[in-house]
Formats: sequence, structure tokens, C-alpha cells
Amino acid sequence: FSVNVNGITEGPQNNTTSAVTCNEAGGGETASATVTVGLAPTITKSFGAGTIPLGGTTSLTFNISNPNSDITLSGIAFTDNLPTAAPATLIVATPGSLSSTCSGTATAADGSSSVSLSGASLVAGASCTVMVTVQGTLAGTVANNVTVTDTTAGTCNTSTAVITVAKGNTTTTVTSSQYPSVFGQPVTFTATVTGVPPAVGTPTGTVTFLDGGNPIGTGTLSGGVATFTTSALAVGSHMITTNYGGDANFNGSTGLLTGNQVVNKANTTTPTVTSSVNPSVFGQFVTFTATVTASAPGAGTPTGIVLFKDGVTTIGSGPLSGGVATFSTSTLSVGSHTITTTYGGDANFNGSNGSLTGNQVVNKASTIAVLSSNNNPSTFGQSVTFTATVAVASPGSGTATGTVTFKDGASTLGTGTLSGGVATFTTSALAAGNHTITGVYGGDANFTGTTGSLDTNPQIVNQSGTTTVVVSNNNPSIFGQSVTFTATVTAVPPGAGTPTGTVTFKDGASTLGPGTLSGGVATFTTSALTAGSHSITAVYGGDVNFITSTSPVLTQVVQGTDVSVTLTHLPDPANIGRKLTFSAVVQNNGPDTANVTFTETFVGASYVVSTNTTLGTCSGTGPISCNLGSMTNGQSATVTVVITPLPLIRTITATGLATLDVTDSNPANNTAINTVRVRFRPFHF
Repeated sequence: FSVNVNGITEGPQNNTTSAVTCNEAGGGETASATVTVGLAPTITKSFGAGTIPLGGTTSLTFNISNPNSDITLSGIAFTDNLPTAAPATLIVATPGSLSSTCSGTATAADGSSSVSLSGASLVAGASCTVMVTVQGTLAGTVANNVTVTDTTAGTCNTSTAVITVAKGNTTTTVTSSQYPSVFGQPVTFTATVTGVPPAVGTPTGTVTFLDGGNPIGTGTLSGGVATFTTSALAVGSHMITTNYGGDANFNGSTGLLTGNQVVNKANTTTPTVTSSVNPSVFGQFVTFTATVTASAPGAGTPTGIVLFKDGVTTIGSGPLSGGVATFSTSTLSVGSHTITTTYGGDANFNGSNGSLTGNQVVNKASTIAVLSSNNNPSTFGQSVTFTATVAVASPGSGTATGTVTFKDGASTLGTGTLSGGVATFTTSALAAGNHTITGVYGGDANFTGTTGSLDTNPQIVNQSGTTTVVVSNNNPSIFGQSVTFTATVTAVPPGAGTPTGTVTFKDGASTLGPGTLSGGVATFTTSALTAGSHSITAVYGGDVNFITSTSPVLTQVVQGTDVSVTLTHLPDPANIGRKLTFSAVVQNNGPDTANVTFTETFVGASYVVSTNTTLGTCSGTGPISCNLGSMTNGQSATVTVVITPLPLIRTITATGLATLDVTDSNPANNTAINTVRVRFRPFHF
């Protein structure tokens, strides 16, 4: 069998076993062996400086010793891998200045991260040194280990050395892409951060840009360069500084832009001026729009006020909002207008002037005329007022002025002057009938003319009603006396005017005669009216403008002699063979005196016994004739006739008739008739 042993004491070592034994054979022999124990080489590692700056250098020394008193060590080797990652990194400096007192081969390439020795040997108690210059490339503190090996003595020791690589200092320079700049122009500030030698590497991290101590932005370093672009700097001078905060390897630093950043006002372009409607019409609202923009390289939105002018006259202003200002007006007169704008600038922008291309043309506005009548239909002679309202057609506005001519068909009725857009004309001269009424507006400086029609065309004029009144110049009149009847025909309100034409005068249903109206009056004269009462009317036949009318009845009294007869008898009934008395009363009712003759006749067999009269004389036996003579107003005469009815007669009728020498005003009562029943009675002897 075998076993591994570990030498713990330097030099030759003899090892003897005890005798081997066994149960069957008894005791055996011992065995011995000799081995030489050698100590492994030792290595120590040290940096020339415990702290170096980033990019700085120091020496790195490796000391190798043979601790044996009588053994030579061979195949001595080590490899030191320098730290290549955080917290700190080292490399072989350039030049590395590698030196070695050791046999074998020492290797340390400039810029590499490894130092090595191979194939070295050391006699007992001897030592050697390998030295190289190293450079710190990443800040931090790191412990670096190295282990030596050999081919003689086996296990060797490890040596550790600690080194700190301090952060490198930096400087920052600041530049501007545009100096001076104008408001709104993008300006890029560039901060370049570099390490202060001996620092190596490129700073990383963030740079803060400040304007007068106030942060305005940040930039991330790339290749040691950070930028920040802004177009928000106000007009004026700006002290631009930077603050680099450092990173794991570099300390921070500040920078200052030399001469400050000067920002001037930006120019503005000639304002673009537009019109919402061109051409427009009088009274139409027109909105002028001025767009003010920054001229490159300036940027941003101008603020402030834009003045709008018509020629040299300022007509209004508008505040800029989003670079746009507007002004609306409806007061531009008819014609061509040179519209310009003046932008006065603001804190950041210079002013500029603009103009509307092609001028603003304002044409006359169209109009619409509407006519109305205050009385339609109307009556002939009635006053009618026509109202013409002249309105301005959209999109125009305002109030038309001037004159409206009112026409009936092609004929001019009259004119009216517009006031507040309204003109009126009043007439009462329209004939009865239908009238096509129009209003012709002739226009004015701002409005075109137009023609309007009556909204309820046609204007209807009806014939006027009339009232006819008839009067007599002699009422009561005397029979045979001339009487003049006068008829006055007037218009019934609201009609007016003077009727013309003919009036027919009537007595009851009988026509007396006509009369022609003159000034509304017609007359008719007659002396042919009979005595008595006459129902006189005047019938107006109408004309083109007036309708017919009939007067109320005028009772015309014609006075004459009125003689009446009344006839009575006794007894009743009468008897055959007995006396029958008829009494006739003849009365002159006046007013005139008349010569009266009275006649009385009988129908039925009889004979006259006697006749008697209170006035005048009577004669005859049937008929009876009496001459009553002259009878005055109120005078009467009684004529008594006694007769005897003859047999076989059943009735006797007496008729009394008064005859005058003048016209009786009431001839109906000149006659009286009286019939008597006659009864039969036996004769007594």
C-alpha cells in the first residue's frame, strides 16, 4: 500500500518502519527510507506608493527568496494579473521599465495587465527581484494577489498588496454655436470636459448648464462632450456656466462661456394680411387677419398689438394671439381701400409692416323693398298709406337712404323719402278697382336700387257707399203749386269724394223724373202732384266709384179741397111698402172752398117720396141731383131722401157722389155707398 506524507522540517529525513509480524510466522524485519524535505520559495509584492492619481504611475516590486539552507530551488515562476475591473484597474505603464535580478524570463509588456516570471532558480538562502512600472486607469482601491510556484519544493505562498487610484481632476470649457443669437434661434452650448494630466480616460456623467446661476438644462457626456440646445433665451446678455458633477474616476469642474451669450431681438417677416371676404359689400362684416412670424433664424411667437390702417387712417387694432391678430369692421365705405398693418414689436421681436394684396374692394350692397298698405281693401276716397321698407340684403347691412317712387301700374303716384329705411306715401285718389302698386327705390351711394311690390297685391279699392237725402222746398204744398225736390248724395265714411251720375226721383213706385248730380246735388221740379200725401224718394244710380243708395221716404203733402160723403139709412132692415130714409152728409174738409154738386142714385125697385137738403137745392125723382153751391172749409150739407121700396125687392143700394169744381185732394171719399136689406111684410087692409 502507499500513503502521502508531508515534509515539515527542512533537510534529509530518514524513516524506519517497525518489524513486520504475522501470527503464523512470527516476527520479521524492519524497513528504512530517506527523503530530503525542501521549503517552497517565498514572494512578497509591494507598490512604490500606496495612492496614485488616476493616470499616475508607481513601481510594483516582486521579491522572491529561497528559504532553504542547503537546497537549490528551480522552476520558480509567478504570474501577477493586474486588476482590470472596478473598483480600480492597473496596467503596465508605457514604458513599463521592467527590470529583473532573477534568472529565467521576466515578462511585462507595455500597456498589458500581466507581469510574469518563469524558469528561475535560486540557490539556498538566495533572493532576486522583479520590478515594473504600473499606471492607474480606473479610480478606486484594490488588493492585488500574486502566488509563486516552483518545481522543487511544492506549495508556495501568496502575497497581497493594496493600492488606491485617486480620481482625476477635470477642466471644462464652454462654447456657443451662435454668438450673438436672436430671440427664438436655437443655440447649442457645448461643454468639453477633459482630465487634468496625468489623468487618463474620458470623463462621463452629466453636465448642468446654467444661465446666471439658474439651471436651464443638462447634457450627458459622450466622448467627454455634452451639449444642450435651447431657443428659450430671452433678449439680453446671459452668463452661461456649466457644472460637471464628476463620475467614478473624475472629479467635477465648472466652466464659463467667455463673453456671455448675447440674444438680440428677432426680426419679423412682413405680416401676411388677408381679408375674410374680398370684394365685400357695404355694411358687410370684413375680418382682416394679420399673421406675424419670426424671421429665420429667429423663432417663437410674436406678441403685442397690430394696427390696421385704411390708407393713412387707423381703423382699429388687434392683439396677437398665436402670432395672429384680427380686426373686424362693417363701416368701410363703397370703393377701393388700401389696407396696411403695422406691428410695433415686443420685448423679443422687432416690428414690421404688411399690406393686403390687391386692396379691399367694397361694392354697393343689394336691397330688398317690401310694400305694405295700411288699408287693403279700401274704399274709394278713403286715405291709404303705402309703406315701403327698404332692407339691406345679407351680407350687407346699414340703413338705406334716398327716395322711393310709388307707382300704380306704370303711373307714378308720388314719392317718399326714406327715414330709417322706411318711406311712406298717402293717397285718397285711387279709383275703385284693382291697383298694382310698386315701390321703386333708386339707390344711394352705398346701396343699389330695387323694386318692391305690395305684399298683398293688388290694392283693392271698393266703391264707396253713399247716403242719399231728399228734401222739398215747399212742404206742404198746394195742389198745382211747383215743388222742387233736392237730393244730396254723400259718401259714407270711410269713403270720401263727390258722387256723380243721376238721381231718379220717385213718388212711391212711380218715377217723377231724373236729376243730374252736380257737386253731389241733384234737383227735380214738378207741379203735377195731386193733392194729398206723396211718398217721395230719391234713388241714386251710382257711378264708377260710388254704389247706389235710396233716400229715406219724404212725405210730401199737397193741399187741395177735400170733400167727403157719408151715407146712412133708417130703418134697418127696411120693409116693403114702408118709408126708407137715406141721409147723406157732404162735408168740405178744406182747405179750399169748392162748388159742390151732389148726386144720389138707387139700385132696387123703389120710388122717391121726398127730397130735402140743408144747403142748395135738389131735384129729380131718381137719380136725385143737388146743387149745393159754394162750400167753404168746414161747411157741410145734409141731403135727406125718403123712398118707398116696391114689392119683390130684397135690397136697395144708394150711391152718393160729390162732384167738385176743383181737384179733390182725396177723391176716394167723394163717394159713399149704402145697401139696405128689404124684408117682405104682408099687406094689411
